[in-house]
Amino acid sequence: MKVINNILFNNIIKLGFFFFPFFLVSGPFLADLFVSLFIIFFFILKKEINYKKTLSQFFLPFLIFFYFYININSLLSDFIIISFQSSFSYFRFIIFSIMLCFFLNYIDDLKKIIIYSFVIIYLILFIDASFQIIFGFNTIGLPLSETDRVSSFFGTKLVMGSFVARTFPIIIALTYLENISYKKIVQISIIGISGYLIFISAERVSFVFYLIITCFYIFLNFKKKNFVLLILGFSMFIFLLISVKPSAYKRLILSTIEQSKQTSSIFLHSYRHELHYLTAYNIFKDRLFFGHGIKSFRYLCNQSKYVPSNKIELDNRVFASHDGQLIFYTSAEGYPFFKIIKVSNDNVDQILSNKSIVGPNLVYYKKNLDHVKKNEAILSDYEFKDGCNTHPHNIHMQFISELGLLGYSFLIFFSFFIFINIIKIILKYFRTRNLQNKDLCLFFLLLNALNSINPFLPSGNFFNNWLSVIFYFNIGILIFSFTIKQSK
Repeated sequence: MKVINNILFNNIIKLGFFFFPFFLVSGPFLADLFVSLFIIFFFILKKEINYKKTLSQFFLPFLIFFYFYININSLLSDFIIISFQSSFSYFRFIIFSIMLCFFLNYIDDLKKIIIYSFVIIYLILFIDASFQIIFGFNTIGLPLSETDRVSSFFGTKLVMGSFVARTFPIIIALTYLENISYKKIVQISIIGISGYLIFISAERVSFVFYLIITCFYIFLNFKKKNFVLLILGFSMFIFLLISVKPSAYKRLILSTIEQSKQTSSIFLHSYRHELHYLTAYNIFKDRLFFGHGIKSFRYLCNQSKYVPSNKIELDNRVFASHDGQLIFYTSAEGYPFFKIIKVSNDNVDQILSNKSIVGPNLVYYKKNLDHVKKNEAILSDYEFKDGCNTHPHNIHMQFISELGLLGYSFLIFFSFFIFINIIKIILKYFRTRNLQNKDLCLFFLLLNALNSINPFLPSGNFFNNWLSVIFYFNIGILIFSFTIKQSK
């Protein structure tokens, strides 16, 4: 008798996936532990897995080659132990996606269980987050963040919007494969609750993800004559959200517009993000083909040869407001970063030696005892002295700096694969004006994957455990959707 046909084993898998979204809300530990258990399931069931059916298209060789590359890359890194810790154990996510596809093929009720479990967690978050808005703390006493952002059970980790934005398209996709009464009403309800949670979380990238998914949902599921009513209804929904949480509107819209004025880019990132990207690019240039290894950015970003110091100095110059202006500058330990360009007082040496006036981050100065003229640059003032962080906050910049061009080729290949399949479905829609449920399921999984690797938006660390669990959850169901598209 096959293990997969064992009722007890099936119930264990079903129970695990029912609690899966609760594990994600609890943090990375339980979610990662759940994923790691699939290694055991893999060895128990390895003789029963039909790899040709489970891993359609290029997925199996692609995932295997990527896994081997990141491990070879870690061995070439200057931070072998640190990089290897992430790369070696990365196979658990690949096995998770393989096993998820396998279970979806053989356990009939699993799709429905996943849908119900996520709907339940969204409703719980809806109630708890609303409670937090009204009372300033949630049902277990966790307060709003210091910046008045809603996080519900996620506490100090402000990722409620990210969790919902990355998972609700998966649930929408699965609903197309199930015989659900009033399917569109259920889907619109999920989209509405998700929009509420994402908006009040005030996570900008998550809100962009939400708008992309929602617009395509409307486009593919409703006829043109309903567009006006739908747009009107969606606009009213947004205005309602603004009235519920005005501070979220301020951060999502007004602050984003203000930040866009700080950079020359049209993309959704701040000046600080731009410094991350430039630092990553400088690191990439130093080792073009292989990169420096996973997690290397955080250890290299403060090295002077990678810091975009000229840009920081030029972009943040302060100009004299009048002739002979004297500089008095105080700062806390380590902040701000500034370079004295010119001073205009006879006791300049005494001033510069007084760290309580000048601050500890004096890098250099030009001693010039002539009077400073109006509108002349006198110093460069910025909060940070480099573009450092734990990662570059953009998946594409992370790949080129940490994995080099060879590693980046995997991301480019995957991006083209996703994009081409999205275009195929859209062209089919224009040709037939009607898509089958399996096409719609596949489309939203592909679109969700494309959102996750969007080159134009800031992102989390690609190798972050929590984000990887969600990403490979989507990949596992995406592989499954390809198998049913090919077999039916």
